[in-house]
Amino acid sequence: MKLNVSILAILLCIPFLLGAEYQRNAALPKKAEQFLQVHFKSTPIKEIEYDDGKYEVKLRSGHEIEFDAGGNWIDIEGEYSPLPKSIIDLLPQKATAYIANNYPRRPIVQIKKKKYGYKIDLSNSAELMFSFNGDFLGKD
Repeated sequence: MKLNVSILAILLCIPFLLGAEYQRNAALPKKAEQFLQVHFKSTPIKEIEYDDGKYEVKLRSGHEIEFDAGGNWIDIEGEYSPLPKSIIDLLPQKATAYIANNYPRRPIVQIKKKKYGYKIDLSNSAELMFSFNGDFLGKD
């Protein structure tokens, strides 16, 4: 019995011993707060999680935004809801023009920053890749 209790205690401590930095309702960096204020001003925050150097903000609207430790956005997801126009305006004009011409009536539901540029998901499940200057790179 004592052995079982000892094993359970060790298993419960492993995340802390490994230096896991998970926090619920963590305070956001100023830059992330400003981003939310500009683009999601009237949308209440449901939850903020901090894990492994990244912040994940879940909004009551269903949108989720991931920020790095410095407060720079990495991923903005609307599940199947279109992203706000102010978010779309962050993309290069070349990319938004390509989407408007080739995928009319298909709103953007996710933008993810990648090493090569942006991965953009549309409401029809199309996944498009663009460079940071807006050049179309292909479909994922």
